[in-house]
Amino acid sequence: MRNICAKEEEDNMGGYRVTEPTEKLIIKIWLDLKNIHPNPSAPQVIRAVERYIKENRRNDIFLPSLREFQVILRKAREQQNHLPDEQQVQQRLWSMARLEDYNLPVESLPHIMRVWRYCSHTDEQFTIRQAKWVSRLCHFPLLSQFTATLWSISYMYARKEELTLASQKNHETFLEDVNLVMHGLEQYTYLELSRGHFITDPFALGLPVNKEDNWLIEEAAHPIQYYNAILNGIISNERDKELINKLIDIPALPRLKLTPQNEMIYLSWFTHIRKSEHWPRITADQALKVILALRKWSQTQQLIHRATEEPLHLKLTRNDDKAHVMSYTDRLPSPDEALKLLSEYAQKGGSK
Repeated sequence: MRNICAKEEEDNMGGYRVTEPTEKLIIKIWLDLKNIHPNPSAPQVIRAVERYIKENRRNDIFLPSLREFQVILRKAREQQNHLPDEQQVQQRLWSMARLEDYNLPVESLPHIMRVWRYCSHTDEQFTIRQAKWVSRLCHFPLLSQFTATLWSISYMYARKEELTLASQKNHETFLEDVNLVMHGLEQYTYLELSRGHFITDPFALGLPVNKEDNWLIEEAAHPIQYYNAILNGIISNERDKELINKLIDIPALPRLKLTPQNEMIYLSWFTHIRKSEHWPRITADQALKVILALRKWSQTQQLIHRATEEPLHLKLTRNDDKAHVMSYTDRLPSPDEALKLLSEYAQKGGSK
């Protein structure tokens, strides 16, 4: 697919002149593809960009020639491979041991660790770079209140910084900054009157939010790189697209009023189910029923206070390597109904 524009916009390589937004988009999609394919080729990137243009109806983007694509990707690879050691290290996973090298504000550490906790349960990578952004953002009222929001916003800032380094473009966070301090009618008024309708950012990331509260749909958001690949047409999965559209209509997770501990237990079980071999074999309607059954179980567990009435006892044993192995003497509470539904639906081959 090639968009048609005036002849004078073509470069001497046979394609269209590459604007900065188009170059940013090409590099972003190349990096997104690298999460799926270790070394995506220029034709693969072209096809993914074309799908993005189609999915998002971006008729303002004009693609260059294959040769120019290859030049852009070669420069991006060289830039990423030659980032300063300090920048490369920041893509490593965070742990409290990193405080030996990064003297982050002490008052931000509880916020950093609650986002680390959230990522642990949702199987998201929590990097040193994102931890640094959490330390900068954690005192904003909305972000200090909701862990999922702090995770998502800090991820967006960290990801944009990473994309900027790979592209050697200016670090611009205008839309993120607006979303950080403006909401609702105020935000729409400001954007409409001061910058107009056509504010686009090729490095912007999408987040799934529900219709009722405009809150994050956590069952659709994880893993976040996969959600954005689906959103932008980089990969195709009609079942998951249908499920995301169905999740928009149900209450967001905070509406369940789970305790922080029970919410993390819910997310851990959902991640376990999502990663199971049965999950891809069921329909969107069936997947939604499994999610609702899991939510119901979580609410029931909270009502009966099972965690305090039936405490689990930790047992330490040694394996053949004389290392300690931790296990529990009592059976973990499990969402039997949700797991049963998942198994039954998968055995039927996802038939309705």
